[in-house]
Amino acid sequence: MSVLQETGNYWNIGDFSDKTYDQQLAAIRAEMDPIRADQLFKQANVYALHVIYMLAFPSAYVYQFWWPWVKGYDGETCLGVTNTYGTVVARVWLDQALKKKMGR
Repeated sequence: MSVLQETGNYWNIGDFSDKTYDQQLAAIRAEMDPIRADQLFKQANVYALHVIYMLAFPSAYVYQFWWPWVKGYDGETCLGVTNTYGTVVARVWLDQALKKKMGR
C-alpha cells in the first residue's frame, strides 16, 4: 500500500476511497519527524490492508523483439513512469546501412 491509493489521486487505479485512510495520509504528510512519520505510515498500511479491495501487482513477463538495425532500443516499454512508450520511441533510430545489408 502507498499514498498512491489516496482518494482522487491520479495513480489510484482502483478508485479506492476511505476517509480514515485519507486522514492518516494527511497526518503523515504533516509529520516533521521522519521516525514518527514511518510509524504512522506503517499504521496506515496495516489499516489499509484490512479495508482495501484491490492490490495492483506487477504485470506478467513481457517480451520485446526488434530488428538488429533498430538502434538505441533495449526492450524498454517506459522510462520510469507508466504510459511513456512514446519517449522510448523518440530515442530510437534505424541503421539504414545495416538494414540494407540484411536485405530489408
